[in-house]
Amino acid sequence: MRISVASRLLSCLLLFLSTSNYSVNAAKLRRGSVQQNDEIMDDMSSTTADESDGSATRSLNSDSEVFAKRKTPPWTFGNSKCGLLRKQHPGCTRYASPPTPIFSSTTPPPTNKVVSSSPPPTESPTQSPTQLQIPLTMPPVTPPTTAPTGLGDRPLNCVQTVNGSELTIEHSARFYKGDVHCLSSAADGQEEAYFGYTWTNQFGLFVNGQTVWEIPYQQALASVFRWTFQGDGNVVMRSENDKVLWMSGTCCYSGSQLKVSMERVWIESRTGSQLWSEPFFVTPHPTPGPTSPPTRPPTPPPTPSPISYELNCVQTIQGNELTIPPETEFHKGDVHCLSSSGQEAYFGYTWTNQFGLFVNGQSVWTAPDDQVPSSGKWKFQGDGNLVLRDGSNKGIWRSNSCCHSGNQLKVSMERVWIESRNGSQLWSEPFYATGRPTPPPTLPPISNDKPNPYTGLQFWAYYYPWYLRNNWGRHDYQDEPLLGKYGTDEVAVAEQHIEWALETGISNWIISWWGPNHLTMKHFKEGMMKAPSLNKMKFCMLYETTILDDRGSWRDGSKEEALYQHLKVIRDEFFNHPSYLTINGRPVVIFYISRSRMPYELGFNGPSVLANMRRRLGRNIYFIADEPFFDWNNKSPDGNENAFKNGKQVFDAYTTYNMFQDSRVRRGETATDYQLREAMPVWKRWAEELPLFPNVMPQYYDFRGHKPLLGNSADFMKQLREVACLPRTNFNGAPHIMMITSFNEWWEGTQIEPENGSRDNWNNYGFQFMETLAAFKKEVDSRGTYWC
Repeated sequence: MRISVASRLLSCLLLFLSTSNYSVNAAKLRRGSVQQNDEIMDDMSSTTADESDGSATRSLNSDSEVFAKRKTPPWTFGNSKCGLLRKQHPGCTRYASPPTPIFSSTTPPPTNKVVSSSPPPTESPTQSPTQLQIPLTMPPVTPPTTAPTGLGDRPLNCVQTVNGSELTIEHSARFYKGDVHCLSSAADGQEEAYFGYTWTNQFGLFVNGQTVWEIPYQQALASVFRWTFQGDGNVVMRSENDKVLWMSGTCCYSGSQLKVSMERVWIESRTGSQLWSEPFFVTPHPTPGPTSPPTRPPTPPPTPSPISYELNCVQTIQGNELTIPPETEFHKGDVHCLSSSGQEAYFGYTWTNQFGLFVNGQSVWTAPDDQVPSSGKWKFQGDGNLVLRDGSNKGIWRSNSCCHSGNQLKVSMERVWIESRNGSQLWSEPFYATGRPTPPPTLPPISNDKPNPYTGLQFWAYYYPWYLRNNWGRHDYQDEPLLGKYGTDEVAVAEQHIEWALETGISNWIISWWGPNHLTMKHFKEGMMKAPSLNKMKFCMLYETTILDDRGSWRDGSKEEALYQHLKVIRDEFFNHPSYLTINGRPVVIFYISRSRMPYELGFNGPSVLANMRRRLGRNIYFIADEPFFDWNNKSPDGNENAFKNGKQVFDAYTTYNMFQDSRVRRGETATDYQLREAMPVWKRWAEELPLFPNVMPQYYDFRGHKPLLGNSADFMKQLREVACLPRTNFNGAPHIMMITSFNEWWEGTQIEPENGSRDNWNNYGFQFMETLAAFKKEVDSRGTYWC
């Protein structure tokens, strides 16, 4: 469509007046009209209209073609010309300056304290550190004095039955109406207890027909769909639309256990620390249980024992200093103890809600009181940061010593500090004078270590090796690549892509793989695998599950055999390559849209199939499934057979390639608007219970004629910040991962690879998306996700 001279003059005027580094182009130019086409995609794009799968690549042309007509991005990165493009060429210099940091923080100096090992007078071991979180619109409810009636004659389902003094409920357990855990003990007469969700709409602990403890909010219980003891250590009550109505506030302690006795119910950390205990109120009169007449009053709560508030020495060292390794969590009452020459020191989290270093009962250093919540969690992370988080896992304080792999947290009688693996000091306390005179510490010299690119936040980018030089006509696309219509079988193209990726902060390629005889296999081996710089990156395979569509069914085993033959090729061709991506030593394979090609409803038995693959291939493969979406069985892991099977997690981790669905798009909105409104609620439900590696997407404009999603650098930065704050549940050593959709999927218009700046392009973004990613990663690597 031609644009009038007046319109172009107006566009130029608006661009000239814009002063923001994150401005949106005043005029979006679109080349031609999008053909509304219902063609059936073949083996490279055989998904439904609402499922994305494509990708793209290009080849180096002459200098005049490569560097012609580019837009100036909002800021330069490093000292390179043309932003991230390291090629020296006239006309490529940029002149803008980097954006001003949005966030800053200062830490007020704390006051010295004398530590007491006895509890504060207001604390009780049976009190919950976190109050009930009931919606504000709910009127106050008085605890019931009698059990509700109705449905009381329906039998309860004992999910487990234990004979003894207590039972243990593992994480990820769900309680639907009628589900209880049963405990039987003959230690003091025959006692029968059950804990769970009754048909009479009660959730609690009942012994011999009497209520020991129950949630008193009957109006809330009336709308409860289920209860869950989550993998993050929280007991959560949810409504039918998955809204959280109440939680125990014990997140985030991996390995926690929910325990039940005849007297109480409590949550215990893996080190034995008590995180939560009930009853926290006692009804004026015993109330009858839901299915039995009253027989005797409930057993009173246990008397607090002094040992409950003794500090737990996680390690005890005789000497001048002790070392604390990464991934160490500090629960309340956990300390590391040091003894030397008549002095006793401990470092950790006390029952009096102090975190710090104490020697002979005196504070050497403590974290500021106004920053330490009563339900906080401290952790020395694998990225080298000492971090404090509140009950909702929001970061409150950190040592800002990220990101140095191999860091160690060290403690002496005088101070606590973090040291890099080469001995450089990254952080040290106290930073103020203490009342107890201490000799000044000898500080080792500080060096300028560069962070390891494979620690901390990682960007994994989807990469498509299916482009033929000067032959991109298979599908329509909107923008023209800076490198022209390149071929992905060319080493020079692969080298340029690797260079851009490393400058951007991308450490891993996710390679689209369509089978042993497909163009993607040939091009990847001839182009990317022969690139000398591939040794600076990692790669793994995106198994395009649509190639199984004509391979029989899961029920008769034919699809499983075809999958095995394909994975065998991937194993033989790639697993032994030094750049193949692993997590904890396990090679990674990602299944594209497993939600529609590998569903339980079509006979896919996840635990059995995946176990057979690992056994037959002789490799403990780390399988990642593309499961979350908007369908009834994909919008939450509950009820999804590929999420949990018989209470156990099926895949090692979960992700989303693309959450695009045309019917949900509002015309004129950005990709970030769509992602945060539509995808984020789904991601949150999955991330609360399972390890989720979410995707970010800067823009979308596909060849199918769907409604486009606009994109710009400021908007993309907002998306990155929001997605970075999703919960990370049961990662088990996996890094903080964001999937980039995509590096070069030009046919669906999700690419971050730079376009050539032509005014005929739909979106003149240039290097903006790559530079936004680079700036974001630099900030996170240096300061963490402090805004979460």
